[in-house]
Amino acid sequence: MIGAMRTSSRAARRARHNPSSSLPAACSTKAFAAFAAFAVCAAVAACRSADPGAVDPETGAAAADASGAAPPAPSPFLPAGYEGELFVDYEALRACDLLAALERIPMIASYLASVAQQYGCEMDDLARTRTAVVFASEGSGVYGHSVSVAEVAGSKRPESMPKPWLQVRVGPYDGWWWDGGLADKPTVVWPAPGLVVEGDQALLTAIATGERNAGGPHPQLAPLLPCQRLLWQFAVGRFGKPMSQVLGSIGWLWHDADDPCDFLRLRVWLDAHDELVASLLLRFQRGTSGLREVERDLTDRRDQVLGDKQFAPLQPLARALLMAHQDRDLVLTLPLGTTRQAVGTIERTVLAVMKMRMQMEMEARRK
Repeated sequence: MIGAMRTSSRAARRARHNPSSSLPAACSTKAFAAFAAFAVCAAVAACRSADPGAVDPETGAAAADASGAAPPAPSPFLPAGYEGELFVDYEALRACDLLAALERIPMIASYLASVAQQYGCEMDDLARTRTAVVFASEGSGVYGHSVSVAEVAGSKRPESMPKPWLQVRVGPYDGWWWDGGLADKPTVVWPAPGLVVEGDQALLTAIATGERNAGGPHPQLAPLLPCQRLLWQFAVGRFGKPMSQVLGSIGWLWHDADDPCDFLRLRVWLDAHDELVASLLLRFQRGTSGLREVERDLTDRRDQVLGDKQFAPLQPLARALLMAHQDRDLVLTLPLGTTRQAVGTIERTVLAVMKMRMQMEMEARRK
């Protein structure tokens, strides 16, 4: 879905060629961004428009939930000025019992296990991951190249790895790279106790040798990243490139030549009452025609969903989801409640969507 990042296909090819390897496995951390962005955008189509004043400024406004928080500190392993970021705080997910609840769902449990395997550890040992993405025009397309930094309890470089893993020297570090025929040559190094770095070999090597500067996010992306009690976040900017090439099959939804969508941010965090909140922010270049077009389209889709009985399972979400705009930002906020309530909502929504899809497929066959 986020075609430019090339993560889902990379993970699938790893799984086919190296099913027994402990690093990396069937999915990558970055691939979750594509799934979550798609799920939220699907829910957004059923949203309920609200007056901006109806959104709690402590949780719903574009930057109000960032008070007291700071942008990510520069890292010696991430490319300076990176244009996209995925952050996951597994320790915080454990503390609010959301991780344990998700691990009881078989499909999600297998995904989480594969994420841990990507960094050579068990899920219990994985504390936090931060993935930086930079985009480059290559031929007629735009491709993403990424590096991930993971905090892992007790991590250390393995002395041996099964084929097709090969030893590699990355700047001052000894590591392993997966010789499975992929152009980005996935590479893993262990630069310090408790730290694992994984990424595209050329990008990782350029940073480690000083050929490319290390650092933090692009100055225009950085203000979108701070958040108190953040659990999960994906944020990306197009920086002059078509959003459709940065986000793949969903980016075209927000294109207006006079007022294009420049940034997207999707996050989940805990509010002051220890309840989960999810939000999607779309930041437009001017906050005029493009923003109004998307807001109008979402309102029309809301009316369609609320007026059609076949969408009854999704109507509670449609009524709960708030939409407001502030300056250049269109912000969609969904209060999820307690961890137990949130997991129940996820399960019911997934089952409802699967059921509706099966019904539509059956009706299509009859015709």
